Amino acid sequence: MRVLVAPAGSRGDFQPLLAFALGLRAAGHQVLVAASPNFASELAAFGLPFQALGFDVEAYMRELELFTSSRTRATWELFKVGRREIFQLIAEALPLARGVDVVVGGGAQIFAPTAAEAAGVPYVYVAYSPQSLWSAEHPPFTMPVFGLPRPLNRVLWSLSLAAVRAAFGGPLNRQRRLLGLPPVRDWYDHFFPRRRTILAADPEIAPPAPDSPLAHPPVGAFHLEDQRPLAPELERFLASGPAPVYAGFGSMPDADAAGTTQIFLDAARSAGVRLVLSRGWAGHGAGVPAGDGALVIGPTSHALLFPRVAAIVHHGGAGTTAAATRAGRPQILVPHVFDQFLWGRRVLEARLGPAPISRHRLAAKSLGGALQAALGEARYRDRAAEIAAQVRARNSIAAGIAALQTLAQR
Repeated sequence: MRVLVAPAGSRGDFQPLLAFALGLRAAGHQVLVAASPNFASELAAFGLPFQALGFDVEAYMRELELFTSSRTRATWELFKVGRREIFQLIAEALPLARGVDVVVGGGAQIFAPTAAEAAGVPYVYVAYSPQSLWSAEHPPFTMPVFGLPRPLNRVLWSLSLAAVRAAFGGPLNRQRRLLGLPPVRDWYDHFFPRRRTILAADPEIAPPAPDSPLAHPPVGAFHLEDQRPLAPELERFLASGPAPVYAGFGSMPDADAAGTTQIFLDAARSAGVRLVLSRGWAGHGAGVPAGDGALVIGPTSHALLFPRVAAIVHHGGAGTTAAATRAGRPQILVPHVFDQFLWGRRVLEARLGPAPISRHRLAAKSLGGALQAALGEARYRDRAAEIAAQVRARNSIAAGIAALQTLAQR
């Protein structure tokens, strides 16, 4: 097959489809990845053909400090940029879609379904979280509340889809008219096609709800087998003492990166552990001196690093949660926005770590206590090792390719 892989959003939206694209290439398929230009260097490192689309997502999120000031503002800003950019994104994606057999989208993808339809090729969406799938058992991923009655969840889905229609209906349907396409009427099915969605999440911690509209069983999370060696200074740090704790918030920006850095340092000190601190898109760790029981790192292979740490503190993105689960290490989640709250809940329910700490309630005392629990209670270590063995036994990429070949024919 000739496959156009089109992730949209932050690094957590991009990396699972990077893993899938590499798997597709290894299986003999022709792959082109089209994504934000800030991912160009990473695609070059893996030797995958790449076409930049749209704007620099990392720069945009840094500028607006999304997800740290207000979850409502974050949703609104993403709607705004989507409305502004959708016309150009479709125009850029359409010529690429005309040269392939199937288009695969993931993350906050809003333009690829129309580009694929205009090109006359099937569109398959890859969901990383069961909360992306309609269900009366839970609300949409934009609403971090759980345990509501089923009728209320249905109402929240209706309100969410009404907001999507209000945000994108006008500009998207105008563009579709120009392309000779009918207007979108079923907004859920347009972005998450019921007959062509793959759930790439590990069912051990993220099974879909019984009423979720999936035409294919979950295939498991896509893991990037990044074997690029760890930096020499990181190798030296790991070898110089007990296994440290990893902390990092990935692509989440931060209005007070220095303050958050101090929280990490103080929490690690109070728990008596060493710390590997990832800069992430927020730039955490600036000015932290070397040799104080902490090491600040840049982009690093989670596949190589996570099995060598004692516990993992992260924001709860689907990809980082899956990587930590596969590594078999206890997790402490600090959800910022969207389905990160679901992952915090699922990690707690699966006994892979203590209760999540909301980003707005993060403090050295709460994080230090969570670290002591994650490291001191054998139940978390034992359960993490048990689930990791089940996850590692699954070939999710091969299952995803098989699902794609099946769904692309429908």
